[in-house]
Amino acid sequence: MVVEVEMGKYADRDWYIKASKEYIDQHDDVPAPWIICPTFHPYSIGWRMGRGESFMMVWGEWWEQMKLDFDERLAYFRKYPPPPRWFEFTSRELFELDPWGRAAGDPFDYLPYFEKLTEMGFEGAERIEEDMNDKRWD
Repeated sequence: MVVEVEMGKYADRDWYIKASKEYIDQHDDVPAPWIICPTFHPYSIGWRMGRGESFMMVWGEWWEQMKLDFDERLAYFRKYPPPPRWFEFTSRELFELDPWGRAAGDPFDYLPYFEKLTEMGFEGAERIEEDMNDKRWD
């Protein structure tokens, strides 16, 4: 899943203002995707249509507007610890990675970042493949 939002694209839209306010009123911020749709797989089509798509538009806009530094991003992910299947997403957002900016066919190696997450106290790196392939997730 890729969250690519042009910053400010939705900032003045009524639906964004209303939705982000509701999340912030309830959670003090816009929570991580796995909090809103816990059964959605990171690569589920549910993130590209309906409730999941709408949420990711809000999340992406909010995340960009926040301009969090590393320690603030880390605190956010400590507040919402990711399930193993969300370690790629967490790594991209926490470490500000751009794995899509590579040459076609040149795979991105997330393993060093999974190791860093483990060193930071995030649990489950050893279960990423199992969790990603679990058929319970939509």
